[in-house]
Amino acid sequence: MIHNLVAFLDDYNAARLSEAIALLTDDVGWTDCDYQTQAVVSVTGKSNMTTYLRARFADHDMLTIGTVSNLNPEPSTNQSVGVDFSNRRSDTLKRLGLSAGIQGLLGAKFVFADDGRIVGAALASAAKDCLQ
Repeated sequence: MIHNLVAFLDDYNAARLSEAIALLTDDVGWTDCDYQTQAVVSVTGKSNMTTYLRARFADHDMLTIGTVSNLNPEPSTNQSVGVDFSNRRSDTLKRLGLSAGIQGLLGAKFVFADDGRIVGAALASAAKDCLQ
């Protein structure tokens, strides 16, 4: 799980689309912030996620892991981890006056399928998460 999480975020930060997509299930679900509109974006399915990732990569979005914690140590249930990002930077955040990015305010949850691929991620759950 952790290996695939780190590999996905490395691919995300390096804008390696095919490698990042390979670490997601076909039915992946994803929520994140659109900081420009201060709204939650919800993406479902690998095809939509491909489009979403292309946009994030074009915005030079970067996520820096601070800590990772085991949210559900029971192996017979969904495997999930919490990630606190120590920094998030993007062109959009720079345009909004956050030239150093967002630091220390970002918590996320990643859920993994039995094969270790990411089946879901919640980088935002409510619009209040998108207000900076």
